Amino acid sequence: MNKISRLKKYFSNNRFESLLFLYSLFLPLRNDISGLILFLLIFICLLEFKKTMSIIKQSIKNKFLILFVSLFLLHIVGLIHTTNFNYAFKDIDIKLPLLIFPFLIVGRKIEMKTIYFILNGFVIGCLIGSLGAFYNAIQLFLKTDNISEMLYEGMQFMMHSSYFALYLTFSIGYLFLRLDNKNLFSKKNILSFLLIFFFVLVVIFL
Repeated sequence: MNKISRLKKYFSNNRFESLLFLYSLFLPLRNDISGLILFLLIFICLLEFKKTMSIIKQSIKNKFLILFVSLFLLHIVGLIHTTNFNYAFKDIDIKLPLLIFPFLIVGRKIEMKTIYFILNGFVIGCLIGSLGAFYNAIQLFLKTDNISEMLYEGMQFMMHSSYFALYLTFSIGYLFLRLDNKNLFSKKNILSFLLIFFFVLVVIFL
Protein backbone atom coordinates (compact mmCIF):
# COMPACT_ATOMS: atom_id res chain seq x y z
CA MET A 1 0.00 0.00 0.00
CA ASN A 2 1.53 3.35 -1.07
CA LYS A 3 1.59 6.52 1.03
CA ILE A 4 -1.42 8.10 -0.72
CA SER A 5 -3.53 4.98 -0.11
CA ARG A 6 -2.47 4.92 3.55
CA LEU A 7 -3.38 8.58 3.91
CA LYS A 8 -6.81 8.01 2.33
CA LYS A 9 -7.43 5.08 4.67
CA TYR A 10 -6.31 7.13 7.70
CA PHE A 11 -8.54 10.09 6.78
CA SER A 12 -11.57 7.85 6.24
CA ASN A 13 -11.03 5.98 9.53
CA ASN A 14 -10.12 9.06 11.59
CA ARG A 15 -12.39 11.83 10.38
CA PHE A 16 -12.31 13.84 13.62
CA GLU A 17 -8.50 13.72 13.94
CA SER A 18 -8.09 14.50 10.22
CA LEU A 19 -10.29 17.58 10.53
CA LEU A 20 -8.30 18.64 13.60
CA PHE A 21 -5.17 18.45 11.44
CA LEU A 22 -6.80 20.64 8.77
CA TYR A 23 -8.05 23.05 11.45
CA SER A 24 -4.55 23.42 12.91
CA LEU A 25 -3.11 23.81 9.38
CA PHE A 26 -5.42 26.69 8.44
CA LEU A 27 -5.59 28.37 11.87
CA PRO A 28 -2.49 30.53 11.18
CA LEU A 29 -3.65 31.16 7.60
CA ARG A 30 -7.38 31.65 7.09
CA ASN A 31 -9.88 32.19 9.91
CA ASP A 32 -12.78 31.66 7.52
CA ILE A 33 -11.53 28.22 6.45
CA SER A 34 -10.65 27.17 10.01
CA GLY A 35 -14.13 28.34 11.05
CA LEU A 36 -15.68 26.15 8.34
CA ILE A 37 -13.63 23.17 9.51
CA LEU A 38 -14.78 23.82 13.09
CA PHE A 39 -18.37 23.68 11.83
CA LEU A 40 -17.61 20.32 10.13
CA LEU A 41 -16.08 19.02 13.38
CA ILE A 42 -19.26 19.91 15.27
CA PHE A 43 -21.38 18.35 12.50
CA ILE A 44 -19.44 15.05 12.71
CA CYS A 45 -19.84 15.06 16.49
CA LEU A 46 -23.60 15.51 16.09
CA LEU A 47 -23.71 12.56 13.67
CA GLU A 48 -21.95 10.48 16.34
CA PHE A 49 -24.23 11.81 19.07
CA LYS A 50 -23.97 8.91 21.55
CA LYS A 51 -20.18 8.76 21.28
CA THR A 52 -19.93 12.55 21.59
CA MET A 53 -22.12 12.63 24.72
CA SER A 54 -19.91 9.95 26.29
CA ILE A 55 -16.79 12.03 25.47
CA ILE A 56 -18.39 15.19 26.92
CA LYS A 57 -19.26 13.34 30.15
CA GLN A 58 -15.62 12.24 30.44
CA SER A 59 -14.45 15.79 29.68
CA ILE A 60 -16.60 17.30 32.44
CA LYS A 61 -14.80 15.10 34.98
CA ASN A 62 -11.47 16.68 34.06
CA LYS A 63 -10.57 19.73 36.19
CA PHE A 64 -8.60 21.33 33.34
CA LEU A 65 -11.90 21.93 31.56
CA ILE A 66 -12.74 24.62 34.13
CA LEU A 67 -9.70 26.66 33.04
CA PHE A 68 -10.76 26.85 29.38
CA VAL A 69 -14.43 27.47 30.13
CA SER A 70 -13.49 30.20 32.64
CA LEU A 71 -11.40 32.03 30.03
CA PHE A 72 -14.35 32.06 27.65
CA LEU A 73 -16.80 33.15 30.37
CA LEU A 74 -14.51 36.06 31.30
CA HIS A 75 -14.85 37.34 27.73
CA ILE A 76 -18.65 36.99 27.98
CA VAL A 77 -18.64 39.00 31.24
CA GLY A 78 -16.50 41.61 29.47
CA LEU A 79 -19.44 42.33 27.14
CA ILE A 80 -21.13 44.14 30.04
CA HIS A 81 -18.49 46.89 29.94
CA THR A 82 -18.00 47.21 26.18
CA THR A 83 -19.34 49.91 23.89
CA ASN A 84 -17.99 48.39 20.66
CA PHE A 85 -20.31 45.40 20.29
CA ASN A 86 -19.29 44.69 16.68
CA TYR A 87 -15.69 44.08 17.75
CA ALA A 88 -16.80 42.31 20.95
CA PHE A 89 -18.93 39.72 19.15
CA LYS A 90 -16.18 39.20 16.57
CA ASP A 91 -13.74 38.58 19.43
CA ILE A 92 -16.18 36.13 21.07
CA ASP A 93 -16.41 34.31 17.75
CA ILE A 94 -12.60 33.99 17.67
CA LYS A 95 -12.54 32.70 21.27
CA LEU A 96 -15.39 30.22 20.70
CA PRO A 97 -12.99 27.25 20.24
CA LEU A 98 -11.92 27.79 23.89
CA LEU A 99 -15.42 26.64 24.84
CA ILE A 100 -16.01 23.98 22.18
CA PHE A 101 -12.72 22.09 21.85
CA PRO A 102 -12.21 21.16 25.53
CA PHE A 103 -15.60 19.41 25.61
CA LEU A 104 -14.83 17.50 22.39
CA ILE A 105 -11.17 16.65 23.05
CA VAL A 106 -10.40 16.33 26.79
CA GLY A 107 -12.44 13.13 27.17
CA ARG A 108 -11.33 11.65 23.84
CA LYS A 109 -8.51 9.10 23.63
CA ILE A 110 -5.99 10.44 21.10
CA GLU A 111 -2.67 8.73 20.50
CA MET A 112 0.51 10.77 20.98
CA LYS A 113 1.56 10.26 17.36
CA THR A 114 -1.81 11.71 16.28
CA ILE A 115 -1.25 14.76 18.50
CA TYR A 116 2.17 15.25 16.89
CA PHE A 117 0.53 14.85 13.46
CA ILE A 118 -1.97 17.61 14.30
CA LEU A 119 0.70 19.93 15.74
CA ASN A 120 2.91 19.36 12.70
CA GLY A 121 0.01 20.66 10.62
CA PHE A 122 0.04 23.83 12.73
CA VAL A 123 3.80 24.26 12.12
CA ILE A 124 3.28 23.81 8.36
CA GLY A 125 0.55 26.46 8.48
CA CYS A 126 2.88 28.83 10.34
CA LEU A 127 5.61 28.22 7.76
CA ILE A 128 3.27 28.99 4.84
CA GLY A 129 2.01 32.09 6.67
CA SER A 130 5.57 33.24 7.38
CA LEU A 131 6.62 32.89 3.74
CA GLY A 132 3.49 34.79 2.71
CA ALA A 133 4.20 37.52 5.27
CA PHE A 134 7.77 37.98 4.02
CA TYR A 135 6.60 38.02 0.40
CA ASN A 136 4.02 40.70 1.25
CA ALA A 137 6.62 42.78 3.15
CA ILE A 138 9.19 42.55 0.33
CA GLN A 139 6.59 43.65 -2.22
CA LEU A 140 5.78 46.70 -0.08
CA PHE A 141 9.48 47.51 0.32
CA LEU A 142 10.07 47.32 -3.45
CA LYS A 143 7.13 49.68 -4.06
CA THR A 144 8.03 52.27 -1.40
CA ASP A 145 11.78 51.78 -0.93
CA ASN A 146 11.03 52.17 2.80
CA ILE A 147 12.51 49.47 5.06
CA SER A 148 9.93 50.19 7.77
CA GLU A 149 7.28 48.73 5.44
CA MET A 150 8.82 45.32 6.16
CA LEU A 151 8.00 45.61 9.86
CA TYR A 152 4.77 45.06 11.82
CA GLU A 153 1.90 46.06 9.50
CA GLY A 154 3.96 45.23 6.42
CA MET A 155 4.29 41.67 7.71
CA GLN A 156 0.54 41.25 8.12
CA PHE A 157 -0.44 38.54 5.68
CA MET A 158 -3.62 36.77 6.79
CA MET A 159 -4.08 38.11 10.32
CA HIS A 160 -2.92 40.73 12.81
CA SER A 161 0.80 40.66 13.57
CA SER A 162 0.35 40.07 17.31
CA TYR A 163 -1.85 36.99 16.76
CA PHE A 164 0.56 35.53 14.24
CA ALA A 165 3.54 36.20 16.52
CA LEU A 166 1.78 34.20 19.26
CA TYR A 167 1.20 31.32 16.86
CA LEU A 168 4.87 31.37 15.84
CA THR A 169 6.00 31.46 19.48
CA PHE A 170 3.90 28.36 20.17
CA SER A 171 5.44 26.63 17.14
CA ILE A 172 8.94 27.51 18.36
CA GLY A 173 8.17 25.97 21.77
CA TYR A 174 6.74 22.84 20.14
CA LEU A 175 9.79 22.44 17.87
CA PHE A 176 12.12 22.72 20.88
CA LEU A 177 10.04 20.10 22.68
CA ARG A 178 10.35 17.70 19.74
CA LEU A 179 14.16 17.90 19.48
CA ASP A 180 15.97 14.57 19.68
CA ASN A 181 18.46 14.87 22.56
CA LYS A 182 20.19 11.59 21.69
CA ASN A 183 21.13 12.62 18.15
CA LEU A 184 21.57 16.40 18.11
CA PHE A 185 22.60 16.65 14.44
CA SER A 186 19.95 14.35 13.00
CA LYS A 187 18.04 15.49 9.89
CA LYS A 188 14.94 16.04 12.01
CA ASN A 189 16.85 18.28 14.46
CA ILE A 190 18.54 20.27 11.70
CA LEU A 191 15.15 20.92 10.07
CA SER A 192 13.72 21.93 13.47
CA PHE A 193 16.62 24.32 14.15
CA LEU A 194 16.19 25.94 10.72
CA LEU A 195 12.47 26.40 11.33
CA ILE A 196 13.10 27.80 14.83
CA PHE A 197 15.64 30.29 13.46
CA PHE A 198 13.27 31.34 10.67
CA PHE A 199 10.28 31.70 13.01
CA VAL A 200 12.30 33.77 15.51
CA LEU A 201 13.36 36.04 12.61
CA VAL A 202 9.73 36.44 11.53
CA VAL A 203 8.66 37.26 15.11
CA ILE A 204 11.31 40.02 15.24
CA PHE A 205 9.99 41.51 12.00
CA LEU A 206 6.42 41.23 13.30
